Amino acid sequence: MGNEPHFDGDDYVHERDFNRLMPQLQKVKQYMEENDWVTLSELSNATGAPEASASAALRDLRKKKFGFRTVSRRYEGNGLYAYKLEPADYKEPVEPKIADDWWKHI
Repeated sequence: MGNEPHFDGDDYVHERDFNRLMPQLQKVKQYMEENDWVTLSELSNATGAPEASASAALRDLRKKKFGFRTVSRRYEGNGLYAYKLEPADYKEPVEPKIADDWWKHI
């Protein structure tokens, strides 16, 4: 099994699943890095991964062992979302904290 990261899941069996999931994850990552906002349907069509697997790969990319990447999500309408893999050095904006007694300083 070497030093490669391990996938999660109750039904995951390394000997059965790793050689399918790792190339799938790499295809999803590469496609997302080369494109902007992408729906699961578009990602599935481009990579050959079923939509559920493409969605799982996006979740995996958020995990530390698979790169700890930020995957942004945007509502497109009618229950459809698009996803964007942010650059590796991306830092999510932090909202400024407002003091609980802000009104005393007016």
